[in-house]
Amino acid sequence: MEDKMDNTGQTEQNWDAVEISVNISVRIINQKYTTELNDITSSEFQNFESDFKQQMDIIYNDIEGYAGVKITSIRNGSIIVDHDIIINMTNPAELTPEYLSETIKDIEVKLKETTCNNATQGNSTRLVLDPGYLKVEAVVTGDCASQVPENLKQHYELTVTNNGAICASICNEARKDSLKCGNGKCGMTNKGAKCYCDLTGSYWYLGDFCNIPIHKNGLIGGLSATLILFLLGLIAFAVYMVWFRRSRKHYFREREDEQIKIIAQQWAEDDFEYCNPSTITVANREDTSFDNSTGERKLTDFSIVNVKPELNSKFNFKTEQVKIQRPQMNVYNTASHL
Repeated sequence: MEDKMDNTGQTEQNWDAVEISVNISVRIINQKYTTELNDITSSEFQNFESDFKQQMDIIYNDIEGYAGVKITSIRNGSIIVDHDIIINMTNPAELTPEYLSETIKDIEVKLKETTCNNATQGNSTRLVLDPGYLKVEAVVTGDCASQVPENLKQHYELTVTNNGAICASICNEARKDSLKCGNGKCGMTNKGAKCYCDLTGSYWYLGDFCNIPIHKNGLIGGLSATLILFLLGLIAFAVYMVWFRRSRKHYFREREDEQIKIIAQQWAEDDFEYCNPSTITVANREDTSFDNSTGERKLTDFSIVNVKPELNSKFNFKTEQVKIQRPQMNVYNTASHL
């Protein structure tokens, strides 16, 4: 086994032996299809498989590296047999696209010659192939995964190149399903394939497949402008908060002063006077009696009368207004409790 480096910087391996599977479909017209042919344990399938392999060995025997035939499926119509020709190559360097093309042509020629011979001979004991139905496709297989770490087996497969068969990773462009990384490079890690984007030029390429271009100077300028705007926003917010707190404090102070003025004005306007009543209640002394036995004076009966004082009466009452001095009020303390 020879190692070499591919354009991704990874080791690709040439194998000492390679197995090629050529997928072929042929139609047999001198036998009828039965459902038992789909049961590999049935006697019908086993007998048919034995006859088919014997006849195919005769057809493919002179192909270099021929190692037998494997039936993959049997279908109705009359009988369509899908099978693989197994070819072993001891020199994988010879396994090139040109070699595969020539091998396929060789197989097609042999099958067409066989169908013509069967038609002319009319031998009913042999399987007669339909000359108008023939499909050939080469598929390269090999035990490539056994030579790479267990966690990376799914990323490697045997691949035919112009220089021969190699065990190529998914990063190798020789594979039809290779990982495309756009403006980056594919590389293998312990977790599998990964795209490494180019960040050295005037453009930076981002994304899982390096397919999102970003202008470096534009990005730096944009980030700088964003940072400046963010700082200006913070400053503006701080200035606004200071102004807002001062305005709120001034508002409540004016409101408190206004409430104090209203309270003081209401107190000044709410003046009152206490005047003497227009009538005086007195007791009628004429209805009183005394207990002479004890020498103590006892009020036996009395009546209540209301007397309205008048000027020039015999009682000579004076009428005047009685004013009560207003108590002092601390309006500031009052307003603070409102």
